[in-house]
Amino acid sequence: MATSETAASIRESPHMTSRSVNPFVSRHGVELFRFYQNDRKRAGRFASAMAGIGKMERQFEDLRGSYAWDKIAGSKVIDVGGGNGHMSIALARTFPNLELVVEDSLARLSQASQQDLSDLNGRVAFLQHIFFEPQPITEENAYLLRCVNHNWSDEDCIQIFKAMVPVLEKSAPETPFLINDIILPNMGEASFYHECRLRQLDIMMMVVLGGKQRRKQVLRGCSKKPIHAFGSRKYMAPVI
Repeated sequence: MATSETAASIRESPHMTSRSVNPFVSRHGVELFRFYQNDRKRAGRFASAMAGIGKMERQFEDLRGSYAWDKIAGSKVIDVGGGNGHMSIALARTFPNLELVVEDSLARLSQASQQDLSDLNGRVAFLQHIFFEPQPITEENAYLLRCVNHNWSDEDCIQIFKAMVPVLEKSAPETPFLINDIILPNMGEASFYHECRLRQLDIMMMVVLGGKQRRKQVLRGCSKKPIHAFGSRKYMAPVI
């Protein structure tokens, strides 16, 4: 268990965690996502678990109600880091006007082949793309970054946003960049149960990925640094 390495990992790096410096790497000698790339059976189980958690916590219902998906001009959405596409598939089935492209690593996308998408008539497509690299699909109607940031350190988050800047600069001024993530409340803002649950999740992200849950102002700070640095004037609409 990676948690057994937490104390030793913190002693070794008390002020910083990242994708390569965290208790999971101390335990297994490899980053989490590379670990799953090397073990397709466990990777499939991980993807199923994420989809199951999403259903239990009604994550799709929150996403569906947080933005006017039926009003997107042109109706094409790029789901950046969309995993096996379970959220994009649900959006496509709920909003017949939408076409979606799910981007992720080949290992994550390969899990999508097990799903029957015949009812969608090709409205969900898949593209191999790593979000640290510049976004390859230009001039689309909306870009969605859902539950990606909490997997990564602040420095990596800034790189993810930075990779989106060139395509946003080329897009129409009204093109939304939608950020859907779990927000950590300030102390005392949420119920005791809700706060404990989110802070447990915060610790778990640190243990397995060197990531963290963020307060709203911290997440906005990560997104604004590369946007300001490149002079982008795009409208950023967090979906939270």
